[in-house]
Amino acid sequence: MIENLSNSIMVPIAGVILAIVMTVDLIQMIADKNNLHDVDTWMIFKWVFKSAAAILIVTNTWNIVMGVFDMAQSVVAQAAGIINSDASIDISSVMTDLEPRLMEMDLGPLFGLWFQSLFIGITMWALYICIFIVIYGRMIEIYLVTSVAPIPM
Repeated sequence: MIENLSNSIMVPIAGVILAIVMTVDLIQMIADKNNLHDVDTWMIFKWVFKSAAAILIVTNTWNIVMGVFDMAQSVVAQAAGIINSDASIDISSVMTDLEPRLMEMDLGPLFGLWFQSLFIGITMWALYICIFIVIYGRMIEIYLVTSVAPIPM
């Protein structure tokens, strides 16, 4: 859907803008010499090359942006693998005597510990929802910006 929007609406608009910019560039290039006697052929070849390169970039904007997006996605996936492998914790070695220590505590400190755990659990649940909304919002924003990518190019 986004690719279709980009190719059918944004690329033609970018093509019109590109045509205007390249026409103004050609007019300025010729007007700088003030008559057609001083115009060299290399200037025309340079203008044709710039126009061809710009047309190539505008028509392949979707492929360029998706390539950059896929590259960034693979970098993030590799970083996530590194983080997961380095952050492993053996819970049995950390909490060896947790149950005997809890049995020794009075009711007041146990109630405080329960309340802290409840508060942290609710906070983490709310944070999970906020992160979920932000991530999905960011992904929608990325795809919408991707659809209008031909205009700035």
